[in-house]
Amino acid sequence: KLLAQGHPHPYRLMHIVKHEIDRYFEITGRGSNFESEIRGGFVTFLTMSYVLLVFPQILGAWTKGMPQDVRHEHLSDSAVATSLSCGISCILAGTLSRMPFAIGPGMGPSTIMAAMFVASCPKGECDFDRAMHYFSLVTTTTFLLGALILLLSLVNATRFILLMLPKSLESAIGVGIGAYQAFIGFQVMQVIRQSDTELLELETFGKGGLDFSIAARREPASGWSQLLFAFCILFMGVLFHRKVKGSVLIAIVLTTALSWMFEIGGGDAVVPFRLPSLEMIFNQLRFDEWISEGAFKYGCDLASMLLVIVFDTGGVQLGIARSLNLPLAKREAREISTESTGDSERDLLLAPLTDADDEVLPGRTEQIMYACIGLSTMLSAVLGVSPSIVFLECTAGVQEGARTGLASVVTGILFLLACFFVPLFQHVPLCATAAPLVFVGCLMMGPVQEIEWDDFSQALPAFLCILMMPCTCSVTSGIFFGLVAYAALALLSPWGGPQRHAAKLKGAASEDYGAC
Repeated sequence: KLLAQGHPHPYRLMHIVKHEIDRYFEITGRGSNFESEIRGGFVTFLTMSYVLLVFPQILGAWTKGMPQDVRHEHLSDSAVATSLSCGISCILAGTLSRMPFAIGPGMGPSTIMAAMFVASCPKGECDFDRAMHYFSLVTTTTFLLGALILLLSLVNATRFILLMLPKSLESAIGVGIGAYQAFIGFQVMQVIRQSDTELLELETFGKGGLDFSIAARREPASGWSQLLFAFCILFMGVLFHRKVKGSVLIAIVLTTALSWMFEIGGGDAVVPFRLPSLEMIFNQLRFDEWISEGAFKYGCDLASMLLVIVFDTGGVQLGIARSLNLPLAKREAREISTESTGDSERDLLLAPLTDADDEVLPGRTEQIMYACIGLSTMLSAVLGVSPSIVFLECTAGVQEGARTGLASVVTGILFLLACFFVPLFQHVPLCATAAPLVFVGCLMMGPVQEIEWDDFSQALPAFLCILMMPCTCSVTSGIFFGLVAYAALALLSPWGGPQRHAAKLKGAASEDYGAC
């Protein structure tokens, strides 16, 4: 258009493009500028980039016992797939929602996915072909999960799922996952291990103690590796407490450098260059095999991941929206007909309908974000990695000045560029990648304060949900115990919390949710 008008000057073109970007993302209208958005997107990338180091290690559970070259290839392919998924997903979310939401494969769903692998191939007993068969079933489950989330978002049914569980049980799911993944971190480093006399025991400084020989130091879970593991966790805590941007990544880099320098934990600074590849894990979807075998085997896991993603995404979205001081819509209380009850019971029915928890994002932002999560999860399945969530780490970018979706686009571009640095990730020691599991698990403990511990109908289901996840090494089992306990108390206890929550659901179902 400019060329036709006789304005071919590149500076003029740049000015027009900048103006159109500003207009689309409402950068000036939200009190921001291009510098703040780019800086916020870069900070979000720094705080999220640890996923490129940690997730391939988590998802590599199914390669346990495989030859070393198979493990290295899977590690490289998973890192590339995670980087591509985060990059494309962040660009998609930023462009469609115009909000600084960064999405990508999540820690909680990755933990569930790894548990599905381990349950299928316990202790690395599968050969390669059988392991690839189960990998195909799990990735197909992930794809169907993304399609289900996309469908629910189109009819705006995710809002009803958010109201399906009480706040206490919703908070307990996140807390339980945090405890479970911290347990995995300690177990991977053999800080705790199975005992012949007790269920678990503390294994201080590994089996060989603090052996100074090079061969002993290079063991992935040696005493020296455990010391570096403890140092990495504490250093992350110090940086995070001092509000240093990218504290997790900085601690991983420093721990890796120390590992290379002193030859601890199997770290190797010699990095061969390798172009990005997805040969092993790309497009392993097998719908016919899933229908015949995977539907029964992984149906409960699909439901668990759905609950985790819906609750996690809803909570993070509202948290970021509040930090941006966005005007949140308030659900209107609707009077529920209770002809057989008195005024006091009518008050009990209406009370939950006006809680602060019933705030929703303005317009269709929430619906768009769930659609992006569904599309991103389907993309992740094709690439061979775990389902996607909205990352809490994007709040660091918001604190740095990000106000629009342009920051998420910048974050996505940086993730795409990170694909070419994948060879570095293959040589990060185990002590540096296990530490974030414990540290992020600590950060996930925050919602425990939202549990109504003085209301036993809320406290007992939440307690069982949190406890059973690490005890059974299954997120699905934890959610099951919590739901069964809540349902039992709802049937057996007098009029109280569960019944009020049921009334809340009845009020929610009576409202109009778009196409639903």
